[in-house]
Amino acid sequence: MIRIYFLFLFLFFVSCSVDNEEDYFALNCVTEDIYYISVDLSRSVSNIISNKCLNCHAIDNMELSGSWLPLETHEQLITIDFDEHVLNSNASMPPAGSPQLTDCEMAQISSWVNNNFPYNESGR
Repeated sequence: MIRIYFLFLFLFFVSCSVDNEEDYFALNCVTEDIYYISVDLSRSVSNIISNKCLNCHAIDNMELSGSWLPLETHEQLITIDFDEHVLNSNASMPPAGSPQLTDCEMAQISSWVNNNFPYNESGR
């Protein structure tokens, strides 16, 4: 009987988790001393760009959105002044009404920019 109780208790604690992806990553995001984290375009940053930028900045969407700047390749992304347009408190991107960047996403982009835009071609 005690074994069953401990098994039930174990299963209860193992099954506890956060309910959505954003909360999960918010719990696992380091915002202090983030520069030691390996962030490259093929993993973290490309997911952020896909989810938060390409609705307007994909070549196929640019005419409809009024955007003039494609952000689909590494070469296009490294020309952007992320500090001015994305990461500061007066940033114009993403525009109001669009999904905004979380603190974790901004920290990942900042780390990527400060580490000279690392890019792993095999991972993309």
